[in-house]
Amino acid sequence: MPKTTISSKNQITIPARMIREMGLKPGDQLAVELDGLRLILHPRPKDWVSYTAGSMPGYYGETKEDIDAYLREVRGSWGTYLDDDEEDPSEGS
Repeated sequence: MPKTTISSKNQITIPARMIREMGLKPGDQLAVELDGLRLILHPRPKDWVSYTAGSMPGYYGETKEDIDAYLREVRGSWGTYLDDDEEDPSEGS
């Protein structure tokens, strides 16, 4: 298992072989997670849209009919500005 040392500035150097295997380049960002006494480094996506695309299949339904029913239900709960109990300002006092 490769080793590294913590510098006086609390920095570490990741072995070059691991950087190459992960396809990382200078300037890439890593997310750091603490799991008990273990540090886990995750490469941060360069493009969040591509990274999350397709990550929730079936969330709104499995079929077009399911999705349409979901949208009708959600949109039906929105109401409109006409639903407010306040007096319409265009009517005057």
